[in-house]
Amino acid sequence: MLAAGADVNERESEFRRTPLIATAFKDRWEAALLLLEKGAQVEAREDSLGCTALMIAAQYNSIGVAQVLLEARANPDVGNEQHGQTALMWCCQYDHAEMASLLLTRGANVSMQRRDTVTPLMITAKNNAYSVAALLLDNGADPNAAGNGQFTALMICGMVDSLEVAQLLLRHGANKAATNRDGKTALILCIENASYRVAQLLLEAGADPNAVCQDNGHSAATLAALKGHLDLLRLLIEFSANRLHRCADGRGLVELASASESQTTVQYVRHLLLLEQSQQQQEIVQQNSAVTAANNKAAA
Repeated sequence: MLAAGADVNERESEFRRTPLIATAFKDRWEAALLLLEKGAQVEAREDSLGCTALMIAAQYNSIGVAQVLLEARANPDVGNEQHGQTALMWCCQYDHAEMASLLLTRGANVSMQRRDTVTPLMITAKNNAYSVAALLLDNGADPNAAGNGQFTALMICGMVDSLEVAQLLLRHGANKAATNRDGKTALILCIENASYRVAQLLLEAGADPNAVCQDNGHSAATLAALKGHLDLLRLLIEFSANRLHRCADGRGLVELASASESQTTVQYVRHLLLLEQSQQQQEIVQQNSAVTAANNKAAA
């Protein structure tokens, strides 16, 4: 067809893909090379998401086609028309480490943001893409970069329980005390989203179990009670969460657990408060005994 003078940039009717874009789906690198030699447009986009051939290659892990495109000076930092998502970001979504490494060696920007301010590292957090996250951090990605709402990659790990990426972020200095625009830490976001594994990781790394949300005064423990997350509430108590804290509307653990309609959580909270009262009474008895002993000694 090419020898007969066919248009190398002619588009098919459904998604308006060029022949070059089509080669990226199945890593047909020899065909891609031939098309480029015949004048195929390296940055042409298809119509569904506005992706270039390089972006499609990143999605489908078509290493050979990606190499050919990069040799033809395809721009690794061009984003798709829908969200501004680059080829490197597609690697982050699918944890395509070899492809990500290729793009990074060709100058892909580890700090590039989509139009919604999401970075490649944040995408790895959402998808627990450990291999690509490690590459990004080794190539200078900021573990504490924040996007819209002041969400960091570690906070996103807390929302979706991405344990391996969270471990990696902490090793690279991610701030476990950082708060988003609502004053919520990564730990509080774990509680909201029932992310037990990352919550345990954060607590073991020294996260404050008593940090309080700015907007409603909730602590991690009061949120766990409200949502009926008994396993998380037990974990927080194990790490010395304040069982007497009340949120901004005055409700404590018992009232919040009752609102959750989880009877096991209500029973556990009531047991906790009984223990608290018993401990307080013991402390009073011990203090009174100490005072009596001191008075008797003084009188003698």
